[in-house]
This record gives sequence, structure tokens and C-alpha cells, in this order.
Amino acid sequence: MSRLGSIKYLDLQKVLKLLGFVNTRKKGSHSLWKHNDGRVVVISIHKGKCIKSGLLHKMITKEMGITIEEFLKMKKD
Repeated sequence: MSRLGSIKYLDLQKVLKLLGFVNTRKKGSHSLWKHNDGRVVVISIHKGKCIKSGLLHKMITKEMGITIEEFLKMKKD
């Protein structure tokens, strides 16, 4: 299994768009992304800070519904 590090919001946003998620709402420092099949991802946006690996792991596996390997492959493309 590949190592998952921290990631910038903009890089995560690119992967979400590739997966078919759409940014439906932004309120304050949180952005809500929805998919047609009902999956929802909420991302906290803090300028200059990265999303740490623990929270990112939860977002990928539970909210996005993909594996870490799939995420890392999409991130590289």
C-alpha cells in the first residue's frame, strides 16, 4: 500500500471533479461536494494549510467511497 501524506485543498478538488463530484455550496471555511449517487464530502478550507493524512484517509474511504490506491492514481494524473 502506498503512503498517504497530506494534500492541498486544490489538489483534492481536482480529484473530486474527476470522480464526478460537484461543489454545491460553500459557507465560511467549509465546502460541500455532492455526487449524483448521493455521496457527500465536506472539506474544510484553510488558506495555506494542508488536509492531514488521517482526515484525508477518512474522506477517501468513507465519504468518497474509493480505495487509497485509486485516489493516489487519480492524484498523479
